[in-house]
Amino acid sequence: MQKFEEMSNIFGLEDKRRNQLSEILDEEVRERDQHKCVVCDSEININVHYKIPRELRGEEHVDNLVTLCTSCHEAIKTVDKNMHIINVWKMLLKRRHWFKRG
Repeated sequence: MQKFEEMSNIFGLEDKRRNQLSEILDEEVRERDQHKCVVCDSEININVHYKIPRELRGEEHVDNLVTLCTSCHEAIKTVDKNMHIINVWKMLLKRRHWFKRG
């Protein structure tokens, strides 16, 4: 089985399978969320987004996906970015002895 997966990756079959899965999940999430933004109920410019991003090990699973309009997605990204900055500063302030000159 591992050999097949390696060959699939060489020929790009894994990417094709992943895209088909993504399309199926995309449509399932859109139907579940009634083709509306779950934040503001807009039906314009709706996209499927990860609750927990893939780079943070978020799974490609219907429970980790949600529909958002472009405006709400941008607002959430801004909040996430600001919260990250705040959390970094909190961590640094807790360890402020690092900044003491001596």
